[in-house]
Amino acid sequence: MGTAWVAVSGCTDATKTSTAAPCCDAPPEDTSAPPDRRPDTGTTGSEPSDTGPQDDSGQPGDTGEPVADCTIQSDQEGPFYTADAPNRADLIEADMPGVPIVIRGQIIDAVDCATPRAGAVLDVWHADEAGEYDNVGFELRGQVTCDAEGRFELRTIRPGRYPARPVEHIHFKIWASAGAEVELITSQIYFEGDPSHDPSVHFGPVIALDGSGTGEALFAV
Repeated sequence: MGTAWVAVSGCTDATKTSTAAPCCDAPPEDTSAPPDRRPDTGTTGSEPSDTGPQDDSGQPGDTGEPVADCTIQSDQEGPFYTADAPNRADLIEADMPGVPIVIRGQIIDAVDCATPRAGAVLDVWHADEAGEYDNVGFELRGQVTCDAEGRFELRTIRPGRYPARPVEHIHFKIWASAGAEVELITSQIYFEGDPSHDPSVHFGPVIALDGSGTGEALFAV
């Protein structure tokens, strides 16, 4: 089972204003679908693009300072984040179609790439098997609180693809602690072996799943 070393520099309070990379990889919005079930275009504008940030000053993770060996870039939030998702580690609901996966990991401090972040919160959301987001309720959305060692386990399904962004991805934020409203990072999880994954425009961590659909990751923030 592969372990993905992933880390990011700190960000500001996402419940007010996210400091993640700008949404930048989407074609014009498909207005034929109801607004509450449209795919994540990654932008609220109409310019199609999948080339990453357009201006060097907005490049995710670009602080002008040396970064630790364990540090990687943040990634875009997209337009479909919903605050106050329920605290739950299992996002699979009864009769939900899709391939089950489990992501086990640990969140640590990027200052030394070692100290566990006890009580940190992993806030995730992603598309269903058909590539659609639930923007009315909290289907495939949840917050997972880490234990004293910064460890977490998330059970969900493999996210579906859709034309605007055919790469498989799970959006996530990491909060310093429950209710603290201090955002440490906004990024996306990608999957090893996905032919649509392009590291030049998909900046988040890549996780390898084993034959049972289980992957491991180390997030340093």
